[in-house]
Amino acid sequence: MKIVVCCKTVPDTQDIRVADDGKLNLSNAQLQVGEYDLRAIEAGMQLAESMEGSEVIALTATDAAMDTPQQRKAMLSRGPVSLEVIQGEGLSNAGSVRTASVLAGAIRKTGDVDIVLFGEGSGDRYAQQVGNLTGAQLGWTFANAVTSVRVDGSTAHITRMADDAVERYAIPLPCALSMTSDANMPRIPKMRDILAAGKKPAEVVPA
Repeated sequence: MKIVVCCKTVPDTQDIRVADDGKLNLSNAQLQVGEYDLRAIEAGMQLAESMEGSEVIALTATDAAMDTPQQRKAMLSRGPVSLEVIQGEGLSNAGSVRTASVLAGAIRKTGDVDIVLFGEGSGDRYAQQVGNLTGAQLGWTFANAVTSVRVDGSTAHITRMADDAVERYAIPLPCALSMTSDANMPRIPKMRDILAAGKKPAEVVPA
C-alpha cells in the first residue's frame, strides 16, 4: 500500500511577536512541521506498520526548497521513506485551491497511491479546505474529522467525529482523509531516526 501524507512547515508560534502596529512579526520565527500535520504523519505510519509492504511518502508544497537539513529531517525522521517537495513561487502562502491543485498533480504523478492523509488544517491558515479540495480534484472519496482508519482489502474503514455523534464508514480506495488533532499522539524521533532521515531521498520538483 502506498500512503502519501501532505504536510507543511509553518512558523513556530513561540517565536512570533506582535509589532507596535499590531501586525505579526515572523522575522525570528523558525519553521517547523505543523502540529496538525504531525497527526497525519503518525496516522500514516501506524497504518503502514499494520500492513506489510506499505510505505509512507511525505509531500509538501512551498516556495522555498526545504533547503535546510533540519526541515527535511523534521518530516523524514518520523518515518516516511522519502520526501517530495513541490517548489513554486508563492506556494508557502498560496490559497487552498492553488495548493490543492499542486498537490493533486503531484499525487497523480506519483501514481498507484491508495490513501492521501492530511492534518485537519495547516498551522498557519487553518482553512481546513486543502484536503477536501485535493480529494475532489483527484475524483476520490474524501472524509474529514477522521479519528481512526484501518484498511481491509480495497476498503478503508474510518471513524469520524460529527458534533454529538461518532460515525463509522467503509469507503473504497483510493481515498483522501483529514485526521483530527485527537487522532493520535505523534511519535518523538530518536537520535537514530534523525540520523537515518539524513540518508532518505528528498526530491525537489518545480510546480
